[in-house]
Amino acid sequence: MNQKSIEELTQLQTGDRVEVRVTAGASSNRLWIENAGDSRVKIKIAVTAIAEKFKANAAVLALLSKKLGLPKGNFRLVRGKTSKNKLYEIVE
Repeated sequence: MNQKSIEELTQLQTGDRVEVRVTAGASSNRLWIENAGDSRVKIKIAVTAIAEKFKANAAVLALLSKKLGLPKGNFRLVRGKTSKNKLYEIVE
């Protein structure tokens, strides 16, 4: 798979899944794309929020929503609530 751009990710559809690797407590909020192999997309996200009381999860969701142009409610956390490796599914 070729490395995907943010623009290509804005075309995600219901049912698509996105792997996310999170770094909490970073110096700035940012999102970048990495090749995950086969047809999967892996997004790396750094957030300034700390991994305490799910503050980092909320920051990740806000950044995903903003960068991908989808409402926060369109992301369902499939796995990784307490892990830095997360899997989100796009829902309606």
